[in-house]
Amino acid sequence: MKNALIVILLTAILTPLLHAAESLPPLKESIEDPATGLNLQPGFAAEMVYKVDKSKFGSWITLVFDPQGRLIVSDQGGAGVFRITLPKVGEKFSEANIEKLNLKNSVQGFLFAFDHLYMVRFGTLSRAPVSASGEIGPEEVISELNGGGEHGPHSAIVSEDGKSIYVIGGNMTQTPEHEFSRIQRNWKNDVLLGHYTYGHNAGGKAPAGFVMKFSPDGKRRELMHMGYRNPVDFCLNRHGEMFVYDADMEYDIGAPWYRPTRINHGVSGGENGWRATTQKWRKYYADTVGSVVDLGPGCPTGVIAGTNAKFPTHYRDSLFVCDWTFATMYSVHLTPKGSSYTAESREFLSNTKGALPLTDVQIGPDGHMYFTVGGRGGQSYLYRVYYKGDESTELSKLDNTGSEARATRHLLESFHGHADASAVKTAWPYLGSDDRHLRYAARIAVEWQDTATWADKAYNEPNDLIAIHALLGLSRRDVEGSLPAILSRLIKVDFDALTKEGKLALLRTYAVAMSRHGMPEATLQKSVGDQLDAQFPSQDDNINEELCRVLSYLEHPNVVPKTVALMKVTKAKASQYNADILKRNKGYGGKILQSMENSPNILNMHYLFCLKDVKAGWTMDDRKFYLGWVKDLASRSGGNMYRGYIDKIREAAINSVPEKDRLALKYLTGDIKTVDIGTLPKPKGPGVQWTVDSALKVLTEHELTGRSLENGKKMFMAGQCVACHYLGNTGAGVGPDLTNLAKRADYKSMLESIIAPDLVVSDQFAQHIFLLSDGQVVSGRIVSEDDNEIAVMTSGVTPDKLTRFNGEDIESRRLSKTSMMPTKLIDGMNAEELKDLIAYFVSQGNPSHAVYKRPKTVNLSVKKLNIEIISAIYGAPDDSSKSIDVRKVLQRQLDLRDYNFAIRNDLVGKDPAPGIVKALTLKYTLDGKTITKTVPENQTIQWK
Repeated sequence: MKNALIVILLTAILTPLLHAAESLPPLKESIEDPATGLNLQPGFAAEMVYKVDKSKFGSWITLVFDPQGRLIVSDQGGAGVFRITLPKVGEKFSEANIEKLNLKNSVQGFLFAFDHLYMVRFGTLSRAPVSASGEIGPEEVISELNGGGEHGPHSAIVSEDGKSIYVIGGNMTQTPEHEFSRIQRNWKNDVLLGHYTYGHNAGGKAPAGFVMKFSPDGKRRELMHMGYRNPVDFCLNRHGEMFVYDADMEYDIGAPWYRPTRINHGVSGGENGWRATTQKWRKYYADTVGSVVDLGPGCPTGVIAGTNAKFPTHYRDSLFVCDWTFATMYSVHLTPKGSSYTAESREFLSNTKGALPLTDVQIGPDGHMYFTVGGRGGQSYLYRVYYKGDESTELSKLDNTGSEARATRHLLESFHGHADASAVKTAWPYLGSDDRHLRYAARIAVEWQDTATWADKAYNEPNDLIAIHALLGLSRRDVEGSLPAILSRLIKVDFDALTKEGKLALLRTYAVAMSRHGMPEATLQKSVGDQLDAQFPSQDDNINEELCRVLSYLEHPNVVPKTVALMKVTKAKASQYNADILKRNKGYGGKILQSMENSPNILNMHYLFCLKDVKAGWTMDDRKFYLGWVKDLASRSGGNMYRGYIDKIREAAINSVPEKDRLALKYLTGDIKTVDIGTLPKPKGPGVQWTVDSALKVLTEHELTGRSLENGKKMFMAGQCVACHYLGNTGAGVGPDLTNLAKRADYKSMLESIIAPDLVVSDQFAQHIFLLSDGQVVSGRIVSEDDNEIAVMTSGVTPDKLTRFNGEDIESRRLSKTSMMPTKLIDGMNAEELKDLIAYFVSQGNPSHAVYKRPKTVNLSVKKLNIEIISAIYGAPDDSSKSIDVRKVLQRQLDLRDYNFAIRNDLVGKDPAPGIVKALTLKYTLDGKTITKTVPENQTIQWK
């Protein structure tokens, strides 16, 4: 008994030590390899096998070893596909060992499997038979893979059971036709609040990037998981589990919806939550699998498991992933956790003194690592990395931690994609599991079953956590009429008894249910709002984010004051990324470093986004505070789309302000501008005493084309429109915004507003006439009014000068029928100038609008001018090497009797001097008189 006790005690003492011995050793300081300049871990060496002759072999982006140990590579462009016999370590490489293969070029991914070479290209998945000696036969296309560019289809690997292949595609790849799917095909964006179709891939939507399983002949196809942005490569670990290296959207840096590059666990039915622009899912959402580890900004390319590498033991259990942008390859070390994993990423190799655009990586049959750099037509290199140190390179004993949990997850995943009578009974208890991935797998299993068999079970489930995840699944099934019952059960959830994860799941279920089924009826709307309002704010930022999101959608009366109060105490949290890595690419990295140095308060940006469309519950002070924060964020730095997001938030927020309050808000925020009328340009004339009928005749007798944007802007100022009105970002803005004027008014309505402004006066812009007790008469537009004081703007030209008086001094007040807008503002314009002004309204200042297209037929309504061009040189002044002869271009316009156009790059067809302000040096005769002039770039040529 004593000996047994000693054994037990020794086991208890030694077990942690044994685990510690097997734990990940500390990362050592990298050493610069003298042969290549690469930074490597001690014990490793590298050699540049070949500097690719770009003129012969292009720029290499993908590689694979054939069964004979030779390397197959492909150029990104049209150079071809090549087979390479590699020299041994230390031997010199010869181009004689490069053989061009009779295969189509531009392969994105290779795979040798099932006696074939599989090739992924933009548009197709193909295969070619491979003989025992390694000869490659003719290709056959086995599936379409529609999608091009660098977000198209990418790579292929063999499935964990060795019977199929997996193919991965980026978010601009259409899923091929497929009979089977692990995910219900009624996928949606599942975002609760209004979003923006703005910027890169703005219209992108589910399923986005995906992994699909193919039978070897390509006929059986099954969608396995989805919701990636642009994953270029993936691999299996020693447990047969898939890991995907997904891309970020670097333009979103600084915004709350930015998601760093990440390693995802590619599980059955997995939804990874990429959506376009502001719609991206948070990684804590219950209906996404989240990430195993986030790596930060970058551009993912090649991925390989280290299993077959002759590297130190801990590297053989890792994944190696390549970042094209920041000259870095990472090792990713996985640790089982429940039925999934956590991970630590480490820098494995890099180049801190120059570019290293990594494109792909493989482990060769010799156990060495081979990788290529290149892409986008850049200089390509082939490198080899090998280990020559003293550490053991033996493959470790397989760590079976979590094997039972993974087996349970696989059992649940066996119900994905089809109906099974035992699925609900088997999966239901796991909806309440502590293991996120078991809950996820169980919910997908239940979702695949007939909702008639489990909806009532979900409504009546006594366990809150199980009910939440069951109702999340039911919400995603789009069962008509199910929203009241879903919300009625969720209202009963004991919020305080839930963990943070449970609370976030509840809030996400509310969001998905209402994003799919709409706003509930008023009683339920109030009940849900009151339940969540009692929890807002909480002590947790993520919970506050989601409470604010749902309460904003519900237009709860307390969401505005509570969120404003919360914003006053939030702290700016700078994005924490490795500055040393970011410095390896001045272009991409510089923008991110700037954002880190001038970081926006990302949490407050989220709150601004949530409140932007809320219409109820505002005070003027709250609106002032809100717009003050918009200004603050606009002064901060972020990715290329950051400032556009801020502008969109501001625009939406202003649009949600009642029209009657907008003017007062502008005064409150200091956004009132004044324009010195004396500095405005004058029309050329001769002027016309325009009437609505005479102006309408001018505008309608010929199509409004070939107009001058530059002159339209000038007339916007010459007619004093700029003093009171906005058009885009131009103007003072105390009068109606004219940006969308053409969308709500025809020519006649526009002309009536300009020429006869008293005809229709909107209540929102009406003047009032006040008779005061001292006999003074004040006429103007009310800016603000309370019990003590009224402020009136008496002139739109001097909006900063308000007349104020006490309400008790008013003897009488009445509504004026006279518009504040003066008449005859366009009477100084000639017909062509009027046309340009109206074209400016119609185009909203868009230079690509049809009103600015030059005529292609002779304009017979215009008198032909007797012009003969002698010379016309456009370009850099005093530099003939950066100038071009444009006589033919100008003559073409003159032949069309088009005498009103600006000299621009798009007119002449090229930019002869990029980065330099150009001019046209013109010499011509008009009615026999010689005229010489210089016309600055983008200015209209005045021929007469």
